[in-house]
Amino acid sequence: MRNLSCILLSVFAVVQANLTAAPTNSWTKATSGNWEEPFWSLGVLPSISQGAIELRNPGFKALAIAPSTTANYPGSLSIQNLTVDAPDGSANQLLLNYVGLNVPLNVSGDFVLGPNASLVS
Repeated sequence: MRNLSCILLSVFAVVQANLTAAPTNSWTKATSGNWEEPFWSLGVLPSISQGAIELRNPGFKALAIAPSTTANYPGSLSIQNLTVDAPDGSANQLLLNYVGLNVPLNVSGDFVLGPNASLVS
């Protein structure tokens, strides 16, 4: 009976963790754009409260973080996880476009740069 209780408690913990997992916010615009544009799947700019930020939709595009981003939306540059990639036949680029050093892009967890992606600073 004790083993069954431990198993049920473990299953409950895993289910609870999945229910409270932070959401993923994905770039949805089919063309290039700026980080602060309203083309995010959650309808809001990236933030540390979101589990992952993704730029991986098909097409060929650059997503720019520019001086306007650091000046007006500095909170959107502190995130948990970031993935930049694209399906085969596509290419995506994260462009740190003359942003300086005052407000860095802070990825506290994983930063994945896939085979169909690039980072330009």
